Amino acid sequence: GAESTQSSVSSGINAEYGGLYSIQQIAKAGCSAGKDVGTWFGPNTAAQSIRILTEFHKELNLTVQVVMDNFMCIEDIKFFCKEDDVTWTPLLLIIPLRLGLSECNNIYIDNIKHCFEIEQSVGAVGGRPNSAFYFIGYQNDKLLYLDPHVTQESLCPDGIDLDNIPDETYHTTKVDVLPWDQLDPSIAVAFYCKTEESFDDLCSQFQETITAGSGSLFEMVKTRPAYMTPPRRTPIDKLLENYSAEYDEVNTEDAASDSDGFEIISNS
Repeated sequence: GAESTQSSVSSGINAEYGGLYSIQQIAKAGCSAGKDVGTWFGPNTAAQSIRILTEFHKELNLTVQVVMDNFMCIEDIKFFCKEDDVTWTPLLLIIPLRLGLSECNNIYIDNIKHCFEIEQSVGAVGGRPNSAFYFIGYQNDKLLYLDPHVTQESLCPDGIDLDNIPDETYHTTKVDVLPWDQLDPSIAVAFYCKTEESFDDLCSQFQETITAGSGSLFEMVKTRPAYMTPPRRTPIDKLLENYSAEYDEVNTEDAASDSDGFEIISNS
């Protein structure tokens, strides 16, 4: 039920090394995605790390798909969500975007707002230079966000009564705001689709707003173009452990402008 799922996720994000979504495991997943430990993780790398780690969390019953190169193929997404071609596995869809060079281009703001208005939205990750935030919505000319860097007391999930989970440290009563003109152009929007019908509805809303007009955020097609290689299901056996990187101080000025593997959106 919901309580056991919450307990499973809470255990996974435990700050200790054994937690599946601990900072240590995220760093290892980053190595599998081509990022050495100690280097800057942008929204794209963070999304890939979540995708990789979720493959080791089968009881969560969740498929994570990351849209790459501003191109989404509906047929391919469904391929990964229906491994037996019948049963739909709930989907967390993450779409990394690059909305400008050094600052966010205003032409995309209305469609970013539309992302938060969609029922399937679960927010976005991004921030401003040298800061990373979890955006949950907007109000007028400001984004609403939670700061994941607020220190909280950790919990030991072993022996927790599922009917009385002391989960206060996983929540907050404070919401911060960020003006749109301070938003870093690297951002990843995310959506959750429990059923195939929900995903179809999401795609319809994308077609009406998000992928339409001069402020289109990405390209979406129903079927795979002939020139594209068909997708393959390639299970991940283990995480890479590349700890050879030196822990030099990260140059946050360079990191903030790092494209993180994105392509710049073009309306040409």
